[in-house]
Amino acid sequence: IHTSRRKDNKLSASATDDSSILKPASDTLKPSTSKPATFKLSPSDFAFLWDACQRCFYLKVHKLLPRPQTPFPRIFNTIDSQMKEFFRGVSTQDIDPKMKAGIFLCEEKDAWVQSKPLVIAGHKSQIVLQGMIDCITKYEDGTYGVVDFKTSSVSKYLQSYSRQLHAYAICLENAAE
Repeated sequence: IHTSRRKDNKLSASATDDSSILKPASDTLKPSTSKPATFKLSPSDFAFLWDACQRCFYLKVHKLLPRPQTPFPRIFNTIDSQMKEFFRGVSTQDIDPKMKAGIFLCEEKDAWVQSKPLVIAGHKSQIVLQGMIDCITKYEDGTYGVVDFKTSSVSKYLQSYSRQLHAYAICLENAAE
C-alpha cells in the first residue's frame, strides 16, 4: 500500500507494486512551470548500478538516497596505475596488430570528463554525463577511442561495459565548455 498526502490535505492510498512506490499519485501531478530537471549520471552507474538495482539507480539519480560508500581495495589502484604506466605511449599495433593504428595516451591520473546537458527525445528532463576515463587512444586518422581497464571477465559483463564506454563516448562528443 502506498499512501500520499494530496494538496487538499487528504490522504490517498493505493495498492502498488515495488516499481512505482516512489511515484506520486496521478491526481497530484500538475504541469511544471519550472525549468526541466537535470540529472547527473556517471557512465559506471549508468552501466552497473542500473543492472544491479534499478530502484537504487533511481534513488541515487533523484538524490533521494545516496549509495553507501564501500572501501575500494588499494590493490585495484595499484593495478590501475601499473596498467596506465604499461600502456602509456605504446602503439596500439604493438598490443594487437588488428587494432586501428594509434597510440595510448594514458595519464597518471584519470581524466575527468563532463557532457553539456543532453536532451532525451520525448522527455523534458536533461542529463549530464560525468566521470573519470582511464585512458584515451589517439588514432593516426585523427580519431580517438576510450579505454577503460578491467580486472574482471569482460565477456561476463560485456553489455554493461559496452553501455559504459558508449556513455563516455557520448560525453566526449558532447563535452561541456
